[in-house]
Amino acid sequence: MPLDDSPFERAKFPFKLLQYLALGVPSVAERLGEATRVLRDGENGLLALTDDEWHAALGRLIADAALRQRLAQAGRATVQERYVVERVGPLLVDGLLSAAR
Repeated sequence: MPLDDSPFERAKFPFKLLQYLALGVPSVAERLGEATRVLRDGENGLLALTDDEWHAALGRLIADAALRQRLAQAGRATVQERYVVERVGPLLVDGLLSAAR
């Protein structure tokens, strides 16, 4: 999930990244903005910034099936723990009720 380093990209919610993680796809994201709040580098995904970091991260995933499996499972667990409707729904409702007041 490469991004440009711009204010817009830094503020975007990483919905696409969450979709990949929910599907169990081992993911590499730009070390930028909200993606850094979702991914813990080496734990539930990989973060990269420079071209060399991107090549290294993708190379690691290609070469290491166990790493792919571990990151896929941890990424899916991240979504299940933090981003399911049962967790996010009440926060949304509270936000909307606060805005309406």
